[in-house]
Amino acid sequence: MPQILNSQPDAEPAPEPATAITADKLLELERAQRRRFLKRGDGEELKARTGLKELDDYVLGGGVDRGVVLGISAGSGSGGSAGEDGTVEGRLISLHLLMSILITSVSSRSQITKPVATIIDTTGSFPIQLLVQILSSCLGKDREEDVSKLLELVTISRVFDLEGLWEVLSELSQKPSSVPPGSENQPETKVETGSLEIGDSEDEEDDDVGENFLKVKEEVVDEGVEVIIIDNMTHIINELFSRKEKSSAHNLLTILNTHLRMLTRTNNVLTILHNTTVSPSTKATSTTHQQELQSVFSTTTQKPSLGLIFAQFPDLHLLISPQPRERSDIEMLYCSDDENDVDGQKTRKPVHYCFILEVLRDECPFLDQRRKSRFGEREERWLAFGREKEGGVGLVSIFRAKEDSMGINMAQEGVVSDVGTIAKMHGFGGRRV
Repeated sequence: MPQILNSQPDAEPAPEPATAITADKLLELERAQRRRFLKRGDGEELKARTGLKELDDYVLGGGVDRGVVLGISAGSGSGGSAGEDGTVEGRLISLHLLMSILITSVSSRSQITKPVATIIDTTGSFPIQLLVQILSSCLGKDREEDVSKLLELVTISRVFDLEGLWEVLSELSQKPSSVPPGSENQPETKVETGSLEIGDSEDEEDDDVGENFLKVKEEVVDEGVEVIIIDNMTHIINELFSRKEKSSAHNLLTILNTHLRMLTRTNNVLTILHNTTVSPSTKATSTTHQQELQSVFSTTTQKPSLGLIFAQFPDLHLLISPQPRERSDIEMLYCSDDENDVDGQKTRKPVHYCFILEVLRDECPFLDQRRKSRFGEREERWLAFGREKEGGVGLVSIFRAKEDSMGINMAQEGVVSDVGTIAKMHGFGGRRV
């Protein structure tokens, strides 16, 4: 027996343990990275903003930082043709943030040779025309050439399942090679619908997919994609659960969550995940009710789809839900059964809506010692907002000029004349309602 053991080759020596690093040193390195990422050379903070002062300054605390995953739960995700479910408003929020990053990148760089933004469309209904309208409204109607230049910095990928999403994210994770100006857009066409090859998920084992996916090497890049928008995650996750066992699907989503966070933080990317909303179930158990993220409004008719499955992804989670705009709309929706007889047909007056944006979760890293803030302080902050005008793309606060108890100046043009219509009927008036 000893001879058999001696005949075997010597075993490889055990790897040396990793050198330990103290917590204070790790924190200082993290702060140094955040300072480098969050500010330009002139000291200006590189935060993404929506253009709505009340939303940027109060609800978001100055804007959305880079290097975080932002989740927006709004509407049915079908395009919001009726304009009353919040789908369009959710997309307006993300596209205004995208516009902010595009303009900042153009103004801070002498030459851009790589796309700045990647939009991953999982439904085939992404409104590119809405992005054009937002850029035109910001730059001006006579700036079509400038709008086209900004659009050249945006790539749109069409994916159908989780494997397709991983393929696009893997390309974004790779360090870009030096490409001569003018030819950098050529490789990006591989991401488009016609050239993207997505393998049959039934032919691949879960372990192989996860193993190959984890081999993607994360590298810090000085220039490249700064914002990723996935519209939407609901379609991808539902498709995954329809063909995979529950435990296997959860494992794959855990891997995806880990990769998204690594990609976001390592490359200082703002990742925006769109999610849909559903009506709360009256059959939900008390345990489930306590575990899920809850709105501060007892009258809300919507909650994020997929519950805790989606809630694991975002660092900052926003919920947008519709509410009747004025007292007359509330009475028409809930209290009145009266109908007008026009040419022998019964008609009902239309109900006009505004939208409530609230922060369900705030777990963004907070490392700035100079700011008098605390971790998670944006949770339960909210804002009532609407679109600038009928068919407009600007965002406006619903409340008229008023210095409220929190010291926030709610001045905004083009808002309703009666601030009490929403507050009195729904009990608004503070962070907790």
